[in-house]
Amino acid sequence: MEHYKILGVDKNATMEEITKAYEKKISEFKDDINDERRAKAFIKVFDKAYEDIKFERAKLQENNTIVMGIDEFSRFENLEDDFEGESSKIEDYNSRVKQKKKASSKTSSVKKKSSSKSTSAKGSKAKKEPDKSTIRRKSEVKAQREVSMISTLLQLPLKAVALVLIVVLSTILLLCKIISFASWLASRVIMAAAIGGASIHGYQIYIGHAIRYDIFILCAGAFIVALFLPTIVKVVPSIIGGINDKLKSYVF
Repeated sequence: MEHYKILGVDKNATMEEITKAYEKKISEFKDDINDERRAKAFIKVFDKAYEDIKFERAKLQENNTIVMGIDEFSRFENLEDDFEGESSKIEDYNSRVKQKKKASSKTSSVKKKSSSKSTSAKGSKAKKEPDKSTIRRKSEVKAQREVSMISTLLQLPLKAVALVLIVVLSTILLLCKIISFASWLASRVIMAAAIGGASIHGYQIYIGHAIRYDIFILCAGAFIVALFLPTIVKVVPSIIGGINDKLKSYVF
């Protein structure tokens, strides 16, 4: 009891509570007592009390385990006696179960034979009489095939016309590409000619000739047409190419 009083805990306290009380006492004395020797003396007292309680608890636990082991051993001996008495009953029960299984296996074999005969008879009837659902499915599949065949036959002339158009449009596209390159060269020549013509007439005016506005208008118009000619020529092939691609996806 003195050890518990030193740490300030009850005798029935758990080991966790005792440890907390021990740590608390040590921290309090370390903080309150400035003299190191005195503090160490008190801490030794707390250490001894804590170690004695631990030893006492361990000894009690060991004694309890020994007593429990003896009790378990006595129970095991009683169970062995009971098991020897029950083993004969289990053997009798197993022999009865085996006899019942033999009898039930004979009856089940007879039932299986009769059920196999009935199922074979039902199967033969089922083979002779097909289901209505299967007949409907077959008729639906047949109708779908006929519709697809008719649609393909109707689309054949349209596809032939589309194929001819694809050939024509492909040749036009090739020509447009050639024309676009030629138009690019022609636009550069026309622009140079327009600038040259306007500059020559300007020189004529400078040396004393009369002004002709129609020459300036013609040169300006030619310059504008030459400037926008390549873009106009490029727009037409792009439209024809889009139509040609749609026809190809339809035919192929």
